[in-house]
Amino acid sequence: MFEPRIRKLYDHLYGSGALKTPAAIGAEIAKVLHTGLYIETVENILPAFDAATSAAALRAAFARMNAAWSLHPDTDIAFADFDLAYVIQHLGGMSLSDPNHDLLGDAVEIFRSDWAKQAGGQFFTDQRVACLAMTLLRFNPHDGDDLVDVCAGTGGFLLAGLARIRRLAPNPSDIAALATQSLKGQEIDAGVAAVANASLKFRVGNIPDLVATGDSLRIDHDAAHRMRRATPASSPSARPIFSFSKRICACSSPASAAWRR
Repeated sequence: MFEPRIRKLYDHLYGSGALKTPAAIGAEIAKVLHTGLYIETVENILPAFDAATSAAALRAAFARMNAAWSLHPDTDIAFADFDLAYVIQHLGGMSLSDPNHDLLGDAVEIFRSDWAKQAGGQFFTDQRVACLAMTLLRFNPHDGDDLVDVCAGTGGFLLAGLARIRRLAPNPSDIAALATQSLKGQEIDAGVAAVANASLKFRVGNIPDLVATGDSLRIDHDAAHRMRRATPASSPSARPIFSFSKRICACSSPASAAWRR
């Protein structure tokens, strides 16, 4: 039920709204979903949105949520009232705080996949593949691991790393700090990097950009003591194309690498 609603929202907002980039649309949808979580978990109103919810009421609830949780630097939701009413209509009646479903994560994946299809030539790594990679790598920031994606794209491997941090973090309040400390990425396309950063902030809140814009083949990386490699699902036969590290030389295809200090 959630997926078709989010796809309709994305299509409407991308086609008719004032915001014309997936990163910008995703950031505003994150505000709405975070507000819904706040209404249900803090104000104990379920569901958060229904047919009687107005755009003004949602904006007021966003202000309360952001004052309490400090997730977003902006003081308002950028959607026009008409578009915000459309969002409320499509999310109305849904439980946004169901512990059995990561609705924020699902929305991120839908936005990323739809954007990747629209942007010709961009490869989208299925999140199930990326999550399997995190399991195989045994990525654990508590053990000193960094997850570094040198060709980050829309952030699929970093999002999978974030999902693993969520499972491993003993205290939910530590997630943002662990993510900022242990997740790192670089992407040559500035627009794609913006989508990756928006996707990560969508999940965590107001954190610094974790994906830098740059050419990984031209930057001298100061690596860690040991690196594990993950090969991208798009090209299982891809050849290692470069090596980097001042202390240990390791080859990597355009993919992600978990660095253990």
